[in-house]
Amino acid sequence: MSGAPLPADRAARPPGDRMAEWGNDDLLIRETTRIRLEADFPGFLRVVDIPELRRVFETFDGVANLSRKRRQRDGLVAVAIAGAGATLSAVLPLVEPLGGTVAHWVFAFSAALSVFGLLWAITLSLSDRYKAAWLQHRLRTERLRQFYFQLLLSDPELATRAVTDDAALAEWRDRLQRPLKAFEAWLAEPMRSELSAVIDDVNQRFAWQMEGWKQPRTLSGAVDLDAYLAMLRRRRIGVQLNYVREKLAPGVQSPATRLAAVQISSWVLTFAIAFLTIATAIVLFQQPQGAGSVTVRILSSVTALLGVLSIFIRVTAEGLQLKGDVERYSWYRDAIEDLDGRFNDRDPTARLDILREMEALSYRELREFLKLHQEARFSFG
Repeated sequence: MSGAPLPADRAARPPGDRMAEWGNDDLLIRETTRIRLEADFPGFLRVVDIPELRRVFETFDGVANLSRKRRQRDGLVAVAIAGAGATLSAVLPLVEPLGGTVAHWVFAFSAALSVFGLLWAITLSLSDRYKAAWLQHRLRTERLRQFYFQLLLSDPELATRAVTDDAALAEWRDRLQRPLKAFEAWLAEPMRSELSAVIDDVNQRFAWQMEGWKQPRTLSGAVDLDAYLAMLRRRRIGVQLNYVREKLAPGVQSPATRLAAVQISSWVLTFAIAFLTIATAIVLFQQPQGAGSVTVRILSSVTALLGVLSIFIRVTAEGLQLKGDVERYSWYRDAIEDLDGRFNDRDPTARLDILREMEALSYRELREFLKLHQEARFSFG
């Protein structure tokens, strides 16, 4: 089988078209993705499909997502409880006419809610098991993703021969065993120290997970690598670019859209509060009842409620780390687009170097993500 021709490079279509076809499934988790790979690059599936890594990824990814949802729930509940207390305080001017007892209990209840919400938020900031589980399992999943592609880059010529040569395929699979066992042992270790090591890794010393993969490779040219490198470009650079573009695209789930909404609403609420404050002052001077008038009470309560809403929006945005995520995604998108633009019309060794740069870029993005959420005083992902 060693003399069979390899498929031509079908990655010459526009990047947007290439991204749309492959979605975000770079680890071949979905059956439809594996079918697409086999259709576009016949024979490559038997080389790049590693079911044991896929199963481990799904397990850790599920725990990470669940932990994130739970800490988001706890964070939002803490903010909501404190906000409810502040809201009750804002309506105190409206309940004062009902009698001192009613106003007293409303004030006591609002104070209790505010203190409870604040204490809960402080507790989450100081000790949050869901945050620890989320970041540690996210570290596992992303390092697993990086390991997978670094493995595919470790010997492109052997991997390419394995597409059509059964003897080369047997050698390729045998080559995988040692790094797979080493990586499985690493996954079983406690991640607390590993998390700190990655966050503190300013010089990216740990980007490559196996010692033998750190040094750049010079390809011999004995094997036509065009299709293999094109496939890796689509599945690594293409999928990551599609992912980050989706994160920055307009939409309810987009951090960029949410951040813009927060900024606009903050300006609107600020102007509304300023307008109501001026209106309240005018009424105070014009009405003989002064601060005791119904109009002033209503205006004061509405002003306070808008202030509570403004604080609630800002705290929620801070807890979700929207600004940090948008800045990180924007940098990551621009960096990947630069790599993708340099890929065409280069010799195989240069294209391999670009794919290796992608691994360093991916590690840096992971470190920035972990650092942002680990060091944030109040964050619920």
